[in-house]
Amino acid sequence: MNPVQARAKRRDGPKDKMGIGRGFSVGELSEVGLSTSVARRLGIAADVHRKTKHQKNVDGLHEWLKSTGKSIPELSKAATPVRREVRSGPHTGRVYRGLTSSGKRGRGLLRSRI
Repeated sequence: MNPVQARAKRRDGPKDKMGIGRGFSVGELSEVGLSTSVARRLGIAADVHRKTKHQKNVDGLHEWLKSTGKSIPELSKAATPVRREVRSGPHTGRVYRGLTSSGKRGRGLLRSRI
């Protein structure tokens, strides 16, 4: 492959396609009037690492707000925190629970042969 063909295949400039994002940027949410915490409670994904602001996303948020029929303060009050599964604690190992002979010996659960 000669250098002219290599240069033709190389991309210079922005991407042609947009990739799948992980949520709306802080700028997009603030332009609509939502904070990241309220947006997450409403079930809207917020990506605090993104710095760009696309008008297409802002328009989509405006349309979603209009379709709900509520104002932002009403949505903020009605937003309940998303419940996440809570684990009771770490699962202790087999030795501590006395499921092995060394665990039983360490906790004094073995009978002595005296």
